[in-house]
Amino acid sequence: MKKLIILLIFLPSFVLADGFLLVKEVWGKVNLIHSSNKKEPLETYSVLKEGQSIELLESSKVWIRDNNNNHFIVVFGDKNQYSFQDLIALVDNKHINNSSEKTFSQKALSLIRESSDEASVKISGMIVSAPAGVSRNLNSNIYELKKLFILEGVSFTFDLDDMVDLPLDYTNKITQDYNIKIKDKSSKRILYDFVTDKKSFEIDVNNKQNSLGIFWMLEISNPNFPKNLVADLSSIYLDRDTHKILHDLINKANEEITNNECFYQVILLEYLISKELYLNARYFLDNFRRNYNKPQLNRF
Repeated sequence: MKKLIILLIFLPSFVLADGFLLVKEVWGKVNLIHSSNKKEPLETYSVLKEGQSIELLESSKVWIRDNNNNHFIVVFGDKNQYSFQDLIALVDNKHINNSSEKTFSQKALSLIRESSDEASVKISGMIVSAPAGVSRNLNSNIYELKKLFILEGVSFTFDLDDMVDLPLDYTNKITQDYNIKIKDKSSKRILYDFVTDKKSFEIDVNNKQNSLGIFWMLEISNPNFPKNLVADLSSIYLDRDTHKILHDLINKANEEITNNECFYQVILLEYLISKELYLNARYFLDNFRRNYNKPQLNRF
């Protein structure tokens, strides 16, 4: 996920101007056709311009975002070539094919629109949230990480390599195991207590749900390092409709684990990152990559 943030910073700033169309993802083979009729493969993060068009080949899809933060998917079908103006017109929902797949994908994309509308930083049409980092506490025995957010009832993965501003000694000189504890801040009960020699570890939270939300504390210690890493873990609120769409999106993304598709997987990861749910995003990313090499996932 660090790669995604770094890439976005160096994307050209002119894409923030009015009247642009940003290609956020391409599935399958799609051609970009210039006004001179020259064809070349359409690439992710391309900025479409007046006079250009796109040509979708068999079973392909394109995810496009406009300057008003409208997201839409163009799918191979009866019409497979779209001019710049055709794509602008697709922003209007009445121009969008209402197949069940397309209707659901638009609902899922609406979650990203709502999230990014609330975001404080946007670069080149992509959502860039402040990366999780370390804020040194007055207590000299700990490094206090910024608060991390997770979804209730959804497993997550904590990876030290995803954290920034950690002391070099912490990751470079540790040779023994990490001691991991997660406590409920309300009841003081220890929910997880284990030892691992990995810098990345997965937490299954299916049996640790709380109707009032999650208010946990993560503590990582190591005998080779005098300071402990400490972070608050909190769940985010989702209304009933959002929860239903997200639940269905997770199911559709998990169904793609058994094949080389990643249409819903990409949408899910974009949503999780847009809500700063980096730990859940890491969990799903690792699982999606487990069986198939999917190039579209490499940017996360």
